[in-house]
Amino acid sequence: MLFVAIPHHVSITLGKPQIVFQSGEPAITGFSTFRIPAIAFTKNFETLAFAEGRRSVLDQSQNEIVMREKPWGAKKWGPIRVVESAGENSLNNPCVLVDGFGTVWLMYQQYPKGKTERSVSTGYSPSTSCQSFVIDSRDQGRTWSAPINITRLVRPLKERSVASGPGNGLQIQAGRYKGRLVFPFNEGSKGLYQNFVVYSDDGGITWQRGADAPEPIGINGNECQIAEGANGNLIMNSRNQGRLHYRLESISKNGGESWSELKPNRTLIDPVCTGSILRVSFRPSLLAFCNPASRTHRILGTLRLSFDQGASWPQSILIKKGSFQYSSMCVESSHRIGLLYESVDLSPSGKQNYDIWYLPIKLKWEVRH
Repeated sequence: MLFVAIPHHVSITLGKPQIVFQSGEPAITGFSTFRIPAIAFTKNFETLAFAEGRRSVLDQSQNEIVMREKPWGAKKWGPIRVVESAGENSLNNPCVLVDGFGTVWLMYQQYPKGKTERSVSTGYSPSTSCQSFVIDSRDQGRTWSAPINITRLVRPLKERSVASGPGNGLQIQAGRYKGRLVFPFNEGSKGLYQNFVVYSDDGGITWQRGADAPEPIGINGNECQIAEGANGNLIMNSRNQGRLHYRLESISKNGGESWSELKPNRTLIDPVCTGSILRVSFRPSLLAFCNPASRTHRILGTLRLSFDQGASWPQSILIKKGSFQYSSMCVESSHRIGLLYESVDLSPSGKQNYDIWYLPIKLKWEVRH
């Protein structure tokens, strides 16, 4: 008989939040707004925080992908560094993973100057259409490879826009597909979206696209994240652009090559926003999920824990009562999560300022067999 360690109780201790990217200071940072957090923890024990550095609050406003790093035990973050830029074009949707060799992988999209998700064309012309790229770093994010264009792989000719994550990809740790690198995606045109993943079985030399997750009527999976379930299965958790204000879920038993039908999880309410899901531990089995736990507003940032592969989420803690928007999580040690999240404050002039915060979360558990 197989005995599986199950958490009997998890004590959750929230650390002190630190602001990592502060909007509204273009004279200091060169950017008016920071949005779309992505976080990773390296083999060199450094936390890497990524975001879009924007010239305005608009989604496409000559964005660059920026990063800051914080060594383990350090109190302060390093300076803002530009990871990738494309002149007057806009870069969007940073999505990051660190593989078993310590290579940091980053996927993102590029929009031509003057074009948005709604105005880009179909086809593959870089001057009129959305492009997708992957880069990697072998030195903990200090230097990066030249971008590799994977647009024809990830976006069908008829679709206009595509988005990696944003947030996190993963490397499968168990089962038949152990070692596979996986990035979550969505694609869409005219407000209708599909979820899928892009994966590599040869350490990022080549990439393949999986099938779309089937969607029943009323289901419209948008920005998504993935976590590893039992025996190498993958759990997809998606923002729903449809009528229901619940998170959507799907399961893949073949490493992302195909998916079960996307279905709403009525425990995980959502105001139509990006959320984050993370495998914290295999032994004991522990998943974490974070999002604004409201059906109407991006508020009440909440962390939930699951001990049964996401079938239920019996334990939760309020992260932030007020504004809470996009988030991304990483495992920093066997008992600590790093959370990177957006919060919006109004300036004296009434302008929305998006700030991105880092929060260390300590977990302590007892197990029963």
